[in-house]
Amino acid sequence: MKNFNFISRLMITLLSVALVACISSFVMLCIYGINSKLFTFNSDKVEETMLSSAQLERTFDYGNSYLKGIVFVSDKSMASISTRDEISKNQVWSTKDNSLPLDYNLATTSIIHSDGEKGSSIADAIELYKPQYVIITVGIENGVGHCTEEKFKEYYTRLIDSILDKSPDTRIILQSVFPVSKSAEKNDPSISNERIDQANMFIASLAEELAVRYLDTASVLKGEDGRLDPKYDSGNGISLNSDGYGAVLEYIKTHGYK
Repeated sequence: MKNFNFISRLMITLLSVALVACISSFVMLCIYGINSKLFTFNSDKVEETMLSSAQLERTFDYGNSYLKGIVFVSDKSMASISTRDEISKNQVWSTKDNSLPLDYNLATTSIIHSDGEKGSSIADAIELYKPQYVIITVGIENGVGHCTEEKFKEYYTRLIDSILDKSPDTRIILQSVFPVSKSAEKNDPSISNERIDQANMFIASLAEELAVRYLDTASVLKGEDGRLDPKYDSGNGISLNSDGYGAVLEYIKTHGYK
């Protein structure tokens, strides 16, 4: 009988210790997850995962007045965003044919800016206008599937350094490369969504290294299969339609940088 009572008390003690350990582990996991930003949350059916401490988190809606202070330096991914009423043509800086490859000479590439007629390098345009914010969207051309991580970061860094050299107070946001459709992947395997996700990891990591910010817009454009949601596809599997750009702008406004 004494042995039975001893075993019973021992089992109760062990169960109590196990229960306390489980509760402690759960509490620590919650605290660690919040502090390290390695957590997900659902908003409008979009799951957001923090890629780095540089990533812009969800905020209140900063409104269209916030958008007006942004210049978009972009390849073909964002070159047509001025079709939206919220964005004027002089806010979108790209080449005449909307091609802005990621390469060594990116900062000195001749772009169209301001009134749509003036041409100069990105660096010179930055020096002239000194915008409050610059959102950089490059990498689908030449970068994804072509550049190593070292080269990818090198070309981005040269552009960022040239901007800050001309306008130190300009706040720089690196935007994720957008996902593409299944047909686009088939037509050009070098721009697969797997490679795009990898490139976005490069961008997020670099934003942290250079103390600029990262905008994970790609997350709001993905369908359930991780590819470009068909409702945002302009028809070629790469470019966005008006609804797609609307989703991007909504994300920008609700992930503000102050």
